[in-house]
Amino acid sequence: MGCVLVVDDDKIFRLTMRKNFQRRGMQVLDIDDAQEAISLLQHGYGESGPIDVCILDLKLGATSGLDVLRNTAGRSVPVVVLTGQSSVQDAVTAMHLGANHFIQKPVEADYLWDLVLGLMKDGRKPAQEAWVSQSPAAQNFFRTLQQASQVREPVLLFGETGVGKKLAARLLHELTHKDQEEFHIFRTTGLDGREASERLFGGLEDSSRPFGAYYKAFGGTLFVEEIAEMPLDTQGQLLNVLERSDQVRTTETDAAFAPPRLILSTRYDLTQRVENGTFRPDLFYRLGVLPLVVPPLREREDDIIHIAKLWFRRLALPGQPPPELTAGAERAFLSYSYPGNIRELINIAKRLLVFAPGPQIKEIDVLRALDWSPFQMGKGASPGLGTLGVLGHAVPLSEVERKHTELLMDKHQNVSEVARILGIDRRTLQRKLQTWQLEEDSD
Repeated sequence: MGCVLVVDDDKIFRLTMRKNFQRRGMQVLDIDDAQEAISLLQHGYGESGPIDVCILDLKLGATSGLDVLRNTAGRSVPVVVLTGQSSVQDAVTAMHLGANHFIQKPVEADYLWDLVLGLMKDGRKPAQEAWVSQSPAAQNFFRTLQQASQVREPVLLFGETGVGKKLAARLLHELTHKDQEEFHIFRTTGLDGREASERLFGGLEDSSRPFGAYYKAFGGTLFVEEIAEMPLDTQGQLLNVLERSDQVRTTETDAAFAPPRLILSTRYDLTQRVENGTFRPDLFYRLGVLPLVVPPLREREDDIIHIAKLWFRRLALPGQPPPELTAGAERAFLSYSYPGNIRELINIAKRLLVFAPGPQIKEIDVLRALDWSPFQMGKGASPGLGTLGVLGHAVPLSEVERKHTELLMDKHQNVSEVARILGIDRRTLQRKLQTWQLEEDSD
């Protein structure tokens, strides 16, 4: 649901906060060190992902919570300051330093919870909202992004189709720029050399032509999608601009006129492109300072269910609660390898909301949605027939029987008709259905 950072030198208080927030489904990061708090608030991220709200004690041993606020100017994380000794001057100072609330201890758990929820709604940035990082692979990638955000070198994102390279670029933009600088996207696919150069650089040599995407992105971030497909002539221009930018960056003091933060992505092996002559080796070496690999979804098993639920919430109709997943549905989600990565998982979520409307999604619904995946076509799966997708795999015969029966019941909605098709007695089928329902309820 989100992450709360609790900074307090009282171990009992931190333990109480941890229990209260975890009971409500929140992640909690509790520390007693002011310097660590400063670092976390500056970056806005912990080991498990973005920090949504900070609860900061005014007294932290030898260090004041006010010092933490002074050293984190421009932070993106909203802060609630707590104190055991009320002081009007401290409250005024804390609010001047950007604290969102100043509260005297003891504080009611429900009141603090309402404050945190309100701040989460107002303070979470779009990319932080969308990125899920429960898995070690996603957490390690977050830490790498945090480190990369501290320098201005171009970042080259590698990753398979659908892993979320654009989302990773937006995350890096949010980490690099604490305010509201713009995030610009430039797509190279399908452009010839002249068109790509004009759109990217525009009036580089001719002031009568309009500025291109690179110059429009000054002060912010420019994300170049699929750098491997950039024409060679444009690659040469990009290399020249990067060399000029290195010189400008050392002398320019106005951030609005600074060259953009450059982030590039590709799904291809650029070393092969260099070898076959379609990618300049000098540009490859220039961009190879900060190469980052966005992990595929098959390495992020702990994130799959969380990502699915996130998109159920996003795609649900206004005023309609998102559907719940049964234990069997979660198992079905986790049984798949997702060759299309997060993009494929999102498409499956959309498919389920269309073809399995209702308050609950069952295992058979997920299996059917998986069979409709383009990556399953031609592999023995029959679109829409969720049971057939398990044939030929290491699945117990009883499980095949159950899935096939559930599919028939879903199709015909008649016990007698399904019993006739299966060639069994009606009461036998009813007992099987009741047994399976009890098993489902007990999961």
